[in-house]
Amino acid sequence: MEKWHALLYPASWQKPKRAPSNLQEYISKAILPSMAIASCAPQLPPQGHGAHRNHLTARPEIWRRLEVLHSIVPEYFDNVSKWYVGRYIPSNDLNVPDGDEVRGDQFTLRSEGFDVQERMIGYPGNMDRVVRWVVEFPLLTVERTLHLTFQQTLEWTFDTSMSDLDVDRELFRTVCWTRTQVGETTKDAECALMVFIQPPWIMTPYELKSFSDCPGLRIDTETYKGKERTWSKVWDYCFRKKCHWFIFTTYRGWVFGAFSRGWTRGFATPVFQYNSTSPNILEGLIFWISSAMGLADGWHIPEVAEPVTSHNLRSTIPAPPLHSFPPPPPSDTSWGEGSLGCLQDSLSENSLEDGNSETRLSPDGLLNNKMVLYPDPNALAPGTWRESISKWDGQANVLTTGEETPRAGSPLPQDPDDMDQSDDGSDDSTVVELPPTKNALGLWLTSNPIEMRFDDTYLE
Repeated sequence: MEKWHALLYPASWQKPKRAPSNLQEYISKAILPSMAIASCAPQLPPQGHGAHRNHLTARPEIWRRLEVLHSIVPEYFDNVSKWYVGRYIPSNDLNVPDGDEVRGDQFTLRSEGFDVQERMIGYPGNMDRVVRWVVEFPLLTVERTLHLTFQQTLEWTFDTSMSDLDVDRELFRTVCWTRTQVGETTKDAECALMVFIQPPWIMTPYELKSFSDCPGLRIDTETYKGKERTWSKVWDYCFRKKCHWFIFTTYRGWVFGAFSRGWTRGFATPVFQYNSTSPNILEGLIFWISSAMGLADGWHIPEVAEPVTSHNLRSTIPAPPLHSFPPPPPSDTSWGEGSLGCLQDSLSENSLEDGNSETRLSPDGLLNNKMVLYPDPNALAPGTWRESISKWDGQANVLTTGEETPRAGSPLPQDPDDMDQSDDGSDDSTVVELPPTKNALGLWLTSNPIEMRFDDTYLE
């Protein structure tokens, strides 16, 4: 009967479905609404220019060791996010309401063919309103989806109180995917993933792309560029909360990232726009949050060569500042009439057309000459893909052989109460870059560069 009903009546005549009747289809078709900017908001710069307003309270510190940032290939992230939603998000009718009166989560995004009441928030003209757009549209919908899909997420929720005492709260906000145990305060709650938010008049599309393309934090400087100040803020928050997973967004653009076990390496996707379909933002959020919680078939942060001491330095960095540092020196450029408005960073003039251009491949097939992680397309089948992850996790020290080419040394955080002061050469970075002669897996790695876990033993 349902088959004949669908043939006789066009889709436009059919009664819209509720989201829980086919959650998988709802998620795959959901697109974030466009966010216009209120007239009272600070003026946005012309397209392809930076705002030069990102004066975060962050400066170079000896204990902040984010040496290298690696790019995750967007095609991989798209494929695996869609595969994950297709495998784990139910398509059968769950027979539950759209919202949960007890937990407060509900579906808030419209999706083609589904009857969902979209919220009316109003155009953002300040930081608080931008946070509402991020939380009440994608995050609340994802929270409801995870609660209906994974039993182990029922005690988890998005907490917006992390930035209440931050001196940069008008420039930068933090939302935590957190679980608070009985008797715990929000400050002590376990945090699996952090969502960092900056408004689009502070972090423009140009500057967001510069952030995602940043190669790492310099240690031989007294001042940071805007993208380095932002990465410092992200690193500091994650480090203090022992949280290796994060998402950075302006609502209009989204970057998904993580930090290595020893905190010296970062992994981040290029920028995905709010209306992306490859994947859509809900698919990316579901996959990344599930990975952060260690759920089945999620992404595993690669093991890289790092000093062992860097794994246990969470108590060596000071508390966040209570007052703002002096503002950074003024930019050498502006975006007034007749100005190029180009930030002094690694972006080329050819990539400034609209701030949203795709990341280009270098001749060796690497994104921005960084390490690229991707699976073979055939590895997305459940068994094959799971096998490739286990191989990466368990055999990272046998991927390649070759002559060792040590990196330039970088100072470790100095704290006599927490650091081993023995003269064993630990003042230098133990990260070893190896020119590869053999790639045993071929699923996750490109040909150059490849890193090995440092454990004193290499397979000949």
